[in-house]
Amino acid sequence: MRMDAGAGKRVRATFELGPVIAANMRRAPGDLYELAGPPGDPSLSNRDLAPTTVAQRTWSTYHIASLWVGLSVCIPTYMLAAGLVD
Repeated sequence: MRMDAGAGKRVRATFELGPVIAANMRRAPGDLYELAGPPGDPSLSNRDLAPTTVAQRTWSTYHIASLWVGLSVCIPTYMLAAGLVD
């Protein structure tokens, strides 16, 4: 990770893929990444834990927004907010 201080003293973090990760990653259209092949150590992974390929990803912005709203509209969230009010 590299930290760059730009104008206005804002700090921008730039993450670069290391050589080991980059060798096993493939860039897909739309600024997405996926594994180029199976993980290096098969004893640490199985099909259920492997990340999905770009073709298998079906969630859109609507799905992510729906999940976010569903997680935020729950009793523990309201209890946390009520505890912050004086």
